[in-house]
Amino acid sequence: RIEGALALAGLPGLGERAQAALDEARISMARGGREAAASSRSRRSSAPAGPGADPFAAPCAPAAFPAVSRRDALDVSSRAAAVPLAPPLLHVRLFGAMTVSVGETDVTAALKSRRRARLLLALLVLHRGRELTRERIVAMMWPAADQRTGAKSFYRVWSELSRILAVGGRCPYLVRDRYGCRLDPALLVSDVVDFESLTRRLLFGPATGSLAWEQVILQLQETFDAPLLPAEGGCETVGQFRERFATEMVDGLVAASCRLRRDGEPQGALWFAREALRRDGTREDVYAALMRAQMVSDQRSAALDTFFPCRDFLGDSLGLDPSPSLQALYQSLLEGDTAVGERDAISRC
Repeated sequence: RIEGALALAGLPGLGERAQAALDEARISMARGGREAAASSRSRRSSAPAGPGADPFAAPCAPAAFPAVSRRDALDVSSRAAAVPLAPPLLHVRLFGAMTVSVGETDVTAALKSRRRARLLLALLVLHRGRELTRERIVAMMWPAADQRTGAKSFYRVWSELSRILAVGGRCPYLVRDRYGCRLDPALLVSDVVDFESLTRRLLFGPATGSLAWEQVILQLQETFDAPLLPAEGGCETVGQFRERFATEMVDGLVAASCRLRRDGEPQGALWFAREALRRDGTREDVYAALMRAQMVSDQRSAALDTFFPCRDFLGDSLGLDPSPSLQALYQSLLEGDTAVGERDAISRC
């Protein structure tokens, strides 16, 4: 009866939540109908038969469902339609080319010509749900603007970004109150979170065999080969994050190389040390990690080839001599004592 009334009212098809509400109402009505029928049978059995009544006549069956008015049907429909649906997740990628999608809908093109909106979203993602005051956002995005101009620019860009990320007429991802602004972390999926998880694994996680480091290599090559927002060169805050992430990645690669070498995985140690050198050729510890990995892999000539560029860079660019530990590695290579390099490598792990 409810479904018939809805059809007569010309209402559109209902979704799963509305159908669940109707099912619940149907069950409740059926229960009420059964109780009413039982009460009616009880009254008829206890009531005396009237004069002239047929004792063999079958009792009238009560209606299984009570009549439902059009107003009741509309009320059930509106309550079912009012059940809130969870918004889709916001996916943001900042390493390499920036991409943004709301659930399955890609909104990268809508942000392409709106540099300030992209920058605002990137800053909120980089702070991972932490609250930022309006004044701090203005200082990061418009450092030369006065207070009034900066506030107007902020509200304009905030509204623009809210419209791009809107779902059903509102934006559930951006949160702003009198205390500050932030992204809702429960609705955010970002490669920044994946990056920080990976660097912690490289720095502190135990090596668990060749399969583990091969998976890490694949993730590095597919997801984190490019730097953070390489096209964004006008924001000092983004530059600071980019430099910090690059340093943390090299720190993790050197630590992983040391750990794999200690655990008898020379090929993994070599790969991570080479990757660290590819990302940063200005750090002496990176050269030393590669030399030690080459020495335990019986690549003595390659270790010598690693030492000389390091020595030249330190002397020509910084006016420094190699550290005593690096000179000791070089001397052990000349003397053919690779055990010195192995002992030094293990002691530094």
